[in-house]
Formats: sequence, structure tokens, C-alpha cells
Amino acid sequence: MRVAIEILEESGETGLTFRMLSERLRSGSGAIYWHVSNRNELLDLACEQVLANVATANDQKPIRELEAIRSIALSLFDTLDRHPWVGARLPKSPGLHGTLRVLDRIGGLLDSYGVPAKRQFYVATAIVTYVMGVAAQMADNAQSVTPGQTQDEWLMEQSKRWEELDAERYPFLHATASDFRHHDDRSQFTVGLDLILLGIQRDVDSPGR
Repeated sequence: MRVAIEILEESGETGLTFRMLSERLRSGSGAIYWHVSNRNELLDLACEQVLANVATANDQKPIRELEAIRSIALSLFDTLDRHPWVGARLPKSPGLHGTLRVLDRIGGLLDSYGVPAKRQFYVATAIVTYVMGVAAQMADNAQSVTPGQTQDEWLMEQSKRWEELDAERYPFLHATASDFRHHDDRSQFTVGLDLILLGIQRDVDSPGR
């Protein structure tokens, strides 16, 4: 599995073929089929290995429920940021144990925090879907970058398009083009995550609101 992940890191999902893996392993494709039945199973197993420890992020530290949820969500985000091919793969494989463990852990923390049982499913899936949605968008953006173009150059190109928009028709985009150019993906993600957690806190503190 280590070699498969190395190929994915270098070339993304499209670069992982049984032929390429066989060449790296110096073995025939029959040896690979002995362990996995098809390419999709191979991709899912690679994702599982990368996601193995996300659900237990900071489990050894005695932190409060919302802090623990924040830590898990950031751990998942950072993992998907380091491995964009995983973020691109997850929407195609919603039943991965790594993702289910994250969802189950967050749901348990919401229950412990006092989120009503009838709302726990919706809140837990909202958090996980937010993380996966941002990661999938980041992976898609990475694929949009022209070969040889850096991320900074891509951001400069996109922000320039915003600057060239009609300021009267698109006042917000025109005014924030510079912020888009210099923004940090993790900081942008954290703002959204904290808004979700703040909503959970207010909902539990003021159930009759």
C-alpha cells in the first residue's frame, strides 16, 4: 500500500494504474489482484490508510467536546490538504471506515455536549460534509491550475478577474479581490468551522431560542 500511496502523491488518482503499480513493485498484475479485486478497492484502501488516525486526534488530551470536534475537523482538513487525492476520492466512497469513524466520534461528542438526540445526525453530518466539501473544492482547484503554474500564480489570475468585474454589479467581489489573492485556505476553512461550532453552542445554551 505504501507504493500505491507514493504514486497517488506524485500523480493523483489518475496516475495510479495497476500497470504503474506493477512496475514500481517489479511484479505482475496478478500479484496485485491477489490482494485487491479492482482499482476502486485499491484506492479505497489507500484512503483508509491515510485516514486511519483522524478520528482519534487529540484523544489523549482532556479537552471539552466542542474543542475536540474542532480538533478532529482540523485534523481531517489538514489530512485532506496534504493528500488532495483523498479529498477528491471521498465523495465517490462515502462508506469508507475512516470517514464513518470521524462521523461517529463527532456524533458522540455532540451527544455528550447536550445536542438534542433528534438534531445530532443533522449537526454531525453538517460538520463532516463541510470539511469534505471544502477539501473537494480544494482538490478541484488544484486540478484547475495550469501545468507549471504555481498556486500563487493561479490565485493572482483569479483575483485579477474579480478586480476586472464591474464594481457596481459586483461590489463585494470587486472590493475583496485582494483578500482572495492573499487568503490562506486553512484560515478560510477555520472561519466557517468556528461559525458552525458557535451555532451549536448557542443552540445548546438557548434551546428555546
